Amino acid sequence: MNNNNNDSSLTSMRSPSSAWEEMDEWGPEKVLQVYDPDTGMKGVLVIDNTATGPGKGGIRFAQSVTPLEVFKLARTMTWKCAAAGLPFGGAKGGIIADPNNVDRVAWMKSFAKMIRPCCPAQYIAGTDVGTIELDMAQYLLTG
Repeated sequence: MNNNNNDSSLTSMRSPSSAWEEMDEWGPEKVLQVYDPDTGMKGVLVIDNTATGPGKGGIRFAQSVTPLEVFKLARTMTWKCAAAGLPFGGAKGGIIADPNNVDRVAWMKSFAKMIRPCCPAQYIAGTDVGTIELDMAQYLLTG
């Protein structure tokens, strides 16, 4: 192996590949990866930090969603809420699919059911990339 610090293989070896490699004293407090065999829904919820209140963050619905991306977005919400002086921590949800190529109502219902034990005491959801107000209405109606 080349010992040159510019070697791209060294860079990729140091790049974190999962939310677990990013853990630190701030979080994440909880990472839920969920799967529903009936719908095929795959999703992730990262509750990064609830020191100042329940984690706040949207639900991203996209084919490209990864647990690491959701973690990084949850961490960003932790700092955004803290910087704004809001009584919330940081969290983020993600559904891994193109919302235009799946039954978005069934997938949102499934995701909502699977993360319900965390809501709203630990997680407060909102819209994000790929989700719309009707998705949030479905999310709230699912219990």
